[in-house]
Amino acid sequence: QWDLWDKYGIDADLAWSVLTGNETVVVVGMDTGVRYFHKDLGGNNPPGPADNDTDGNVWVNPYEIPGNGIDDEGNGKVDDVVGWDFVTGVAGCSSGEDCSTQDNDPRDFHGHGTHTAGTMAAITNNARGVAGIAGGWSDGTTGSAGNGSKIMCMRIGWATPGGGYVRMDFAAQAMNYVTDMKNRGVNVAAVNASWHSSNSGGIDLAVDNLLAADVMLIHAAGNSGSSTPDYLGGKAGVMNVAATDKSGYRAYFSNYGSWVDIAA
Repeated sequence: QWDLWDKYGIDADLAWSVLTGNETVVVVGMDTGVRYFHKDLGGNNPPGPADNDTDGNVWVNPYEIPGNGIDDEGNGKVDDVVGWDFVTGVAGCSSGEDCSTQDNDPRDFHGHGTHTAGTMAAITNNARGVAGIAGGWSDGTTGSAGNGSKIMCMRIGWATPGGGYVRMDFAAQAMNYVTDMKNRGVNVAAVNASWHSSNSGGIDLAVDNLLAADVMLIHAAGNSGSSTPDYLGGKAGVMNVAATDKSGYRAYFSNYGSWVDIAA
């Protein structure tokens, strides 16, 4: 993971000397889902739709009683223990994908969402997998518990034989969920949006409400080498992040322009 410590990386080691992550802070993986049962995320005792006991860095809903079949907090989502799967009514999905109905299992079949979640808060110093930027600092033994920021799992995308996709109406619904949780008292700090966007499906109002709730929206600038922003790229209040390479230059594939806030 050269990007954490290399000369042209983000100097994560210096940041970790101040703070390695905070267990009271929630970050949102809003993508193709999250493999919350991955031991570098959920720990040796990962949570799930029917289990809120964990020693990892996956968020569990403090207002939900797992497995009781009741919408305990009254948000319209039954047993949303680790998050929610908003994908429904999608055709052409890869074999094994869950694309028919919304449910309380936001697992990731594609892999992209798990990758970005790991970048944010995979358990760090646990002799396993990768180091998350805000993954805490374990004791260095294999499989040691996580004490970093917690990952809320939002599934708005899916895998097809040709790649992965997200839909803006699903993204809007997920943002509304996050805003509701923030207003209920969950300490949500930021949402990661590493996908191409358009102004459709009610997303503009959802973004406005999310930002008004004091939740940061972090958006990947894009990977097409273009200077033209997509919807979130041009949206006021959104932080847009471009990519750099090992030499400290813009990665050849990264989008760019005055609308980009930071590169890493």
